[in-house]
Amino acid sequence: ATKGDTSILIPADVVANRYYHDKPFSFHASFETRIENRGPKTIKAFVVEYIPYFLLPKFAQISVLLDGQKISNYTLEIEYKEHEFYLLRFTVNIHSNSVLSVLTPTEKLLQTFENYPHDPYRGFDLISHPLVYQILGDSQTHLIRFENNLMTIVPQPDLSMPFNIICVTMAIYGYVFLNIFSLFVKRTKSII
Repeated sequence: ATKGDTSILIPADVVANRYYHDKPFSFHASFETRIENRGPKTIKAFVVEYIPYFLLPKFAQISVLLDGQKISNYTLEIEYKEHEFYLLRFTVNIHSNSVLSVLTPTEKLLQTFENYPHDPYRGFDLISHPLVYQILGDSQTHLIRFENNLMTIVPQPDLSMPFNIICVTMAIYGYVFLNIFSLFVKRTKSII
């Protein structure tokens, strides 16, 4: 799992970490946002997951866990922009001294040849996003900023294949052309 460090802006009672669980070149992965409320009051957290177009969220498998127990009293808003991103917004209350985990499983999609970057083995950046929360009974909102972006490697076809095909084809054409050329240009010995 890859971990994003956090920098906490006031107060320090809420700690958040972001993880991305995947195996290189596999088709399955999942996001995890873990929020720990160490304070004495319940907070209302607004968790946002930005999922790029090459990852397909499995909506039926999304789970929100509070202290390891699956809960259903949260709201989820989904924004989708075709060929760009999914934006998932979770709103959930976290009791004092509790840990919330939001697990979002995804499936990695193969891209068309043109959509891979120049160096696809470097991976794709997964943009970090802030966690906004509010202490219940307080009108002030607080922000935790995730410092590091996460990164994933998307499965890909053998991108050297067009080069290999061109080399083999040109070698065959060259062999055939040189043989035909040598038949017409070859001097015959005249016997006198």
